[in-house]
Amino acid sequence: MASFRIDPSRLDEGLEILERVIVPSVKRNDDVVDGYWYEDPTVTGQTSAFVSFTSAKAAEAFAAIVRANRESQWSLGVELVRVDVVVITATT
Repeated sequence: MASFRIDPSRLDEGLEILERVIVPSVKRNDDVVDGYWYEDPTVTGQTSAFVSFTSAKAAEAFAAIVRANRESQWSLGVELVRVDVVVITATT
């Protein structure tokens, strides 16, 4: 799970990069099961992602990449608020 803030003046650009670059890149990771990206409708520029992986080890490795990529994210007007690895304990 990850939360981001997108510079409101660059929101359209940030969402375009999400669809054109980030989502396809995540899909290419063989350990990704599925992913969801969503916006908080009450806070402009607040976005979150939930990506599930085949293992906790794969999720930790991916989270480390996201954390290490803060500078690149910032150059696009995106601030990483937090990234957490959690274990799914139940589904519907």
